[in-house]
Amino acid sequence: REMRYGWAQVGDILQERYTIYNDSLLPAIWLEVRDHSTIPDYHTGCVTSISGRQILSWRTEGTCTRRGLFTLGPTSLHSGDPLGLCSVEVRHPNSTVLLVLPPVLPLPSIEIAAGGVAGEGRLKRHSAMETTVSVETIREYVQGDPLHAIHWPTSARRNALFVRQFDHKPQADWWIFLDLERRSQAGDGARSTEEYGIILAASLANQGIRQGRRVGLVTHGADLTWLPPRHSSEQLMNILRTLAVVQVGARPLADLLTDAQRSIRRGASLIIITSNTEKD
Repeated sequence: REMRYGWAQVGDILQERYTIYNDSLLPAIWLEVRDHSTIPDYHTGCVTSISGRQILSWRTEGTCTRRGLFTLGPTSLHSGDPLGLCSVEVRHPNSTVLLVLPPVLPLPSIEIAAGGVAGEGRLKRHSAMETTVSVETIREYVQGDPLHAIHWPTSARRNALFVRQFDHKPQADWWIFLDLERRSQAGDGARSTEEYGIILAASLANQGIRQGRRVGLVTHGADLTWLPPRHSSEQLMNILRTLAVVQVGARPLADLLTDAQRSIRRGASLIIITSNTEKD
């Protein structure tokens, strides 16, 4: 029993290859393959037959429908004589751990306010050039623009001077706080606020890191998760792995925010995902 990958995301197609070797001269008229995996809604068992000295191989497919940590296998084979007088079971105890990550969805345009900025997070931009950490776009040269801001590859390609337009504000760290307090949740299964919150946290982390942000995650379900902001593909995978296995707990969001105050630097952006409408 072979699997192509060691992890997947919700919605991915899981592919396996089964191979049965019959090293006897006698055939197995009927052979039942039983799968004992823990993956929800994934069933690959079948009934077949195999001739003597034959190798039988086939592929199976299934859809990953739920995030979490599961086992693929073990497997057992059941066979017997045509009259049902005797039966035999062959157990294949090997199993593989499979981590199913939450889905990452494309989000609508969400502008996150820089730390200390009130309102909807729409950053003001100036026509004058400013020395900041983020280049936003390229525009035509205007009298008075500094020469060091000229973007020479674009200028040469278009046979005119173009300069780099910078963001007015430096890019702030994103701290994503996910509320997993049990009493704040509503709904069941895939249509619960717990799952919606996890999907939103995963999608925002992906969006932020793709935009060049340093993104961190804080949540407290059964255990505390504290991932300080970093910018790397490894950080995104750490966040997704964490979100794949988190469960609801008893820690209130208000307590989590209070405890985190001293650890968040001035100027960071705080993103709170919660279904709790209480003022505290």
